[in-house]
Amino acid sequence: MSTHIGILIIVLSACLWSSSSVHAFPQVIKAAYGVYAHPDDRTAQCLDDHNICIGNHYAAENEAHLRHIGVRYIVSAVGEPPARFSGMDYHVFRIEDIVTSDMTKHWEEAYEFIKSARVAHPHARIFVHCHAGVSRSASIVIYYLIRELGIDYDTALEMVRKHRHVVEPNARFERDLREVHSHRAYTEIHGLTASTPKRDFIQIRGYTRGTPHAVATIQVYTAYRDVCGSVVRTDDAICLTTATLDGNGHAEWECLTKTDPASYDATAVYAKASVEDNNGNAGIDETVVVSAVLKK
Repeated sequence: MSTHIGILIIVLSACLWSSSSVHAFPQVIKAAYGVYAHPDDRTAQCLDDHNICIGNHYAAENEAHLRHIGVRYIVSAVGEPPARFSGMDYHVFRIEDIVTSDMTKHWEEAYEFIKSARVAHPHARIFVHCHAGVSRSASIVIYYLIRELGIDYDTALEMVRKHRHVVEPNARFERDLREVHSHRAYTEIHGLTASTPKRDFIQIRGYTRGTPHAVATIQVYTAYRDVCGSVVRTDDAICLTTATLDGNGHAEWECLTKTDPASYDATAVYAKASVEDNNGNAGIDETVVVSAVLKK
């Protein structure tokens, strides 16, 4: 009896969703037990300016369609995709669409995959999918737009929704994506403990935006949490590097430093950037540390 009731709820919910939709075709089934891919939704929706497409697992099976729209690269957030096609490169990982899932590592890895794909084949398209094409895949595309364009979460979300109206990252993903653009005051050093040997290193990666073609000097400083849990920034510089901003005013940078700061309880880092410009024509808009990871 309970099984029949569950099926009835799903069917009724699907009918209510379909009847209330003003869009040309259904993209998901909203039911009592969650959001599911609609079997009629077998195509990808593309952000043409960035050659990134988004969709569900049904679209990921549609080889003819993917080839027709010029897809050469595929990002799957649900583990092994339903099908692999010759001549296409894949970036695959698996994570659950729940509020306890931390997508930050996967976002950055997918971002690097997409960036590399666009450099290798500028006119090829990248298809990003999860199961329903609503939360996980959307969060990947939104992260890419935030990183690449320097826009905030709401702007990136609306850009994606113009092409796929059902996208809606879960509450955890939304919170973490908003933090990506908040010009974080600090970034925790991943893997660092009080017993970390001083011979180890911290690999720090970030990006700077500002005047196109300007040469930026980036300094990385330490931060720590006080007894109340608040983050305190220090003036202790641990890393210095330079980067030349490209024609879009963007530069990614990396530096490696020894873990000596651990001796005075540093648990995080932040960065500042400056440019030498006697005429006052160049400047820095933002500098963000993306990751700080302990390296053996």
